[in-house]
Amino acid sequence: MKRLIVNADDFGFTRGVNRAVVRAFKSGIVTSTTIMANGEAFEDAVQLALANPGLGVGCHLAVVGGLAVARASQLRS
Repeated sequence: MKRLIVNADDFGFTRGVNRAVVRAFKSGIVTSTTIMANGEAFEDAVQLALANPGLGVGCHLAVVGGLAVARASQLRS
């Protein structure tokens, strides 16, 4: 049996994005999402993910956008 995975990007970016991802999941459109640990609505996304255990959640690697999670002095070039 073939399955189609439809992934919603940017979970945790804003509360609006989070709500849209959950709505799409509950409608059967989205099967997974990727969460941005440096998004302004990260904590909200975590709570929504816990409340929707069937939603697959992966890591969204945001290298150049969003809030910094480390100080510049901690980074090596």
